[in-house]
Amino acid sequence: MKNQNNKKSSILCFLITIFFTQLGMSQNLVENPSFELGSIPNNQGQLQRATYWSHYKGECIPYNSNIQSTFPSSDLFDKNSPSAQMKVPNNKFTTSAGLPERSGRNRYAGIYTAIYPPSPASEERIRGTLKNSLQAGGYDLSLYLARAKNFYMLSNPLFDPVNYYNVEVVLRKGNSCTQSKVIYTSPSVTNFQWKEYKTTFVISQGEASIYDKVEIRLKMWPIEKMGNNNARAILIDDVSISKVVCNLNAAFTTSITCNESSNTVSINVVNSGVNPNGTAHQYEISEMNSFSTADANVVSVVGYVNAISGSYNVPNIGGKYYMVKHGVWTSTCSWKEQRKVFKIPYTFNGVVNSNFSGSINSPTNGSPSLNVNATVSTNAVSNWIVFKNTVNTYPNLSSWSLHTIVNSTTPTHNYSVPNVQHGMYYLVRHISRTNCSQISYTDKVFFIYEEESMLSEDKTKLKYNFIAEKKYEVSDDNHNENMKKIKEMDLNTDKIQLVQLYPNPSREKVYLKSNLSLEGAEVEITNKYGKIVYRTRWKKESSINVKALDKGVYIVLIKTLKERISKKLVIE
Repeated sequence: MKNQNNKKSSILCFLITIFFTQLGMSQNLVENPSFELGSIPNNQGQLQRATYWSHYKGECIPYNSNIQSTFPSSDLFDKNSPSAQMKVPNNKFTTSAGLPERSGRNRYAGIYTAIYPPSPASEERIRGTLKNSLQAGGYDLSLYLARAKNFYMLSNPLFDPVNYYNVEVVLRKGNSCTQSKVIYTSPSVTNFQWKEYKTTFVISQGEASIYDKVEIRLKMWPIEKMGNNNARAILIDDVSISKVVCNLNAAFTTSITCNESSNTVSINVVNSGVNPNGTAHQYEISEMNSFSTADANVVSVVGYVNAISGSYNVPNIGGKYYMVKHGVWTSTCSWKEQRKVFKIPYTFNGVVNSNFSGSINSPTNGSPSLNVNATVSTNAVSNWIVFKNTVNTYPNLSSWSLHTIVNSTTPTHNYSVPNVQHGMYYLVRHISRTNCSQISYTDKVFFIYEEESMLSEDKTKLKYNFIAEKKYEVSDDNHNENMKKIKEMDLNTDKIQLVQLYPNPSREKVYLKSNLSLEGAEVEITNKYGKIVYRTRWKKESSINVKALDKGVYIVLIKTLKERISKKLVIE
């Protein structure tokens, strides 16, 4: 039983070996590529005894038309031949060392070209049959060649054309002399033992289905190069033409980076597919109208990267679609591609510094201001929003009133907040963004107060205490929503409602109250004729004795350096 199992295993291995051998051989499009099939030669000029092969002498040689095509020509050498001149490894062409069959089998072929006046020149060729006519695509050519001795007895070794043993391989259509294509010219063959010569070639679409024969010949050189009374001989074996296997991989990776200074986006491409050496690469970058990869959705082709990897810059416009088409190819393999579409984000995740510093400016004449200066003066966006309140309710902005706003397409890195007042809290929001980042806010709350040492001099000198600071990173959508709400705030806060006179109407005393900081403000009462009948300074818990005023309607005017607040007062 064990012997039977071993026998079955051996048969299976043998069948598998035959299958893969035949599979490998089936890739060769040359019929009988090693000349092994056919009858045994018994004399010279019997190349045609190799099945699917024929020899030509003179045919398709217009400059040598005197040579008859029926003249015995190229040879088939076989170790089983009864002719000593046709034997392998020693025959009329080989050197004293002989030339065995390359792969340990029986046969190889030989051709020669001779120049020996006054007889005509000889130019031998052999022509093999292809299994199918060649279609468009790339092909590998391989054949084994060995140089033979210059055998003519009249040969002059001094004129042996060592440098002119070049072999040409030609495709032909049947026996046509006009439809041909030279696919390879070897360097001069100087080796007297077997050596592989190979190349690749391409059949274009226009050449498809034409060529079904392969011809091997020695290249003709002018007589002054070769010399008289010389014969060049070449031995040939294992001729192979096979379709190039194209297994190209156009896989690639993309990334995008934003360039702050130039406000552009770099589309970075890197090949990630494994391809043969020599593969050509091209990345085509196109603007698209959607995520579709269809050519119909291409807006325009904007550029190329002709390298295995690289970058291409496009404008930093959020929402734009771009497609990268990566193509790979070789001299024998047609274009293979992969496509990817991506969208430029509205903002990148870059970090932006929106911080700022503040200082108070209290001039002797004019309005005091809060000066704010951005820490970074190169950000593409730099805007300001200022809120005020009598109490600190940060971060609840709904209880703050809008003081000023700077919302410009031109970045404002330095800003003087006008008309700041004693006893008020100011929330300053600095809005920043680079060309590559999302929006960033930095909020700072300042409390403004009068410097105590100046009060006795009846001058206004302001200082501030830093109360709070916080930074926010927000999306464009959130920022736009916030700005909409802020712009809906009343920029001209109804200050009349912030000043109260009570009781009103009154007969004796009127009390003044406000949530605003009005310490030191001038208070005037005018009658219906506009005449000032009373003047004082606003003080905390101020009151006015109106006993001396006649009955009627009066106007109370509270004046600061920048504000005018008027209220109606009725005296009964």
